[in-house]
Amino acid sequence: MRQAREDLRPEQKAENDHAIFARLTSLAELTAATTVFCFISSGLETDTHALLEWLQSQGKRICVPKITGKNTMVAVSFTGWSGLEPGPFGIPAPVESRVFAEKIDVCITPGLGFTLRGDRLGHGQGCYDRWFAHHPVGHRIGLAYECQLLDHFPREQDDITLDMIITEQRVIRV
Repeated sequence: MRQAREDLRPEQKAENDHAIFARLTSLAELTAATTVFCFISSGLETDTHALLEWLQSQGKRICVPKITGKNTMVAVSFTGWSGLEPGPFGIPAPVESRVFAEKIDVCITPGLGFTLRGDRLGHGQGCYDRWFAHHPVGHRIGLAYECQLLDHFPREQDDITLDMIITEQRVIRV
């Protein structure tokens, strides 16, 4: 899955990111949301920087992940780019550590691979699955390129499925 993302030409990745952004920002679930938990993209992940700026412009309350220990993640308020510093794995994370304790309407998640059934293959730490198990969210949405979709992959009993997957070509509702 990593190789599939690496094989995308930079101009193709940019086009795909734009198409995913357009599909995502037109979703009723997102436009109606008051609070949104969104990962901060890095490397070859589907870009969320424009999305975070759009969410701010829409007056949404935004939180982002912060790794706080081995395999532990919390949601922390996103106040802007200046409030971030490199976190574990080089992923930008808030300097602030106060946990966002309010109800979250939509969670935008990363992943290496996804199935049409809403299965999500992460990076092997289980942070999102553990977080989902203790934090109810209105809609769990994965962002992916079509090349990241698989027919199936092994699931573990603690894996949490997503409600939707957005690619450059379609919105997949599970």
